[in-house]
Parts: sequence; C-alpha cells; structure tokens
Amino acid sequence: MKWINYDLYFFFSFLKQALTILLNSEPSKIKGVKIVIKGRLNGVPRAKQKIMTIGDVPAQSISANLDYAQTAIHNSNGSYGLQVWVVEK
Repeated sequence: MKWINYDLYFFFSFLKQALTILLNSEPSKIKGVKIVIKGRLNGVPRAKQKIMTIGDVPAQSISANLDYAQTAIHNSNGSYGLQVWVVEK
C-alpha cells in the first residue's frame, strides 16, 4: 500500500484561502495571482504540475501591470520549478 502525503494538499488549500482573503481586502493593490509548481509532488515517480489561479490574470494583455518570477528548488525528492505571476491593479 502506498503512503500519500496529504500535507501538500493542505498547504495548497491554505495558500488558496490566504491569497483569496488578501485579494478581496480593501487596501490590496493586487488584481490576481497565478502560481505554477512543476516537479515530483509528494515524491511520486512521474512529475506533475499544479496550477493555481486566483483573481484575474490576463496572459496576453500588454497593458496589464504584470510581475513574473521563477526559481528552481532542489530537495531529496528531486527538483521543483516554481513560477509566479502577479497582476497589480
């Protein structure tokens, strides 16, 4: 029987709730957030990707004030790729 780590799913749900509260607050200057995590999530043999989009993230709009960052994370399971798009109001 394979053991599944549910902590990762808890983290994703917590992150989504926290970002939703942040975006809906009155003084927030953020219009939307998109997070893409690629890699061996939960240590499975085949890599997967998890895409989380909160709010409005126009991918092809030139006039949108868009910030982008990416990084690679290395651990004992392999490496993860993390990409984040933040759209400001």
